[in-house]
Amino acid sequence: MLDVLLAVYLWVIVFSFFCWLTTPIVEDEKIRLIQRIDCLKLIQARKVATKLGIRQKIKNKDIPKLELIRLIKIKVETHERKVSQAVDEVLATSKINKRIIVG
Repeated sequence: MLDVLLAVYLWVIVFSFFCWLTTPIVEDEKIRLIQRIDCLKLIQARKVATKLGIRQKIKNKDIPKLELIRLIKIKVETHERKVSQAVDEVLATSKINKRIIVG
């Protein structure tokens, strides 16, 4: 009886280890991407939207920042890599511009 309990216990430990080992880390990357999108300023959000082909005007009125960010987040669900590249490019460009202005 004790052997059976020990075997089941070891099987549960090994199974949980393999589940942990095979769990993808994609969600962490997606969460970090969404956090970076939330930190975008209006001009940066507009640049990202341009790169992604998101319309920025409705009835000749500019879309507010929060709406742009919402549309970018929706795009993350279907084109995560493309959105990530666009956000990285815009943030890298803004960091380079800050160095030129400050330095």
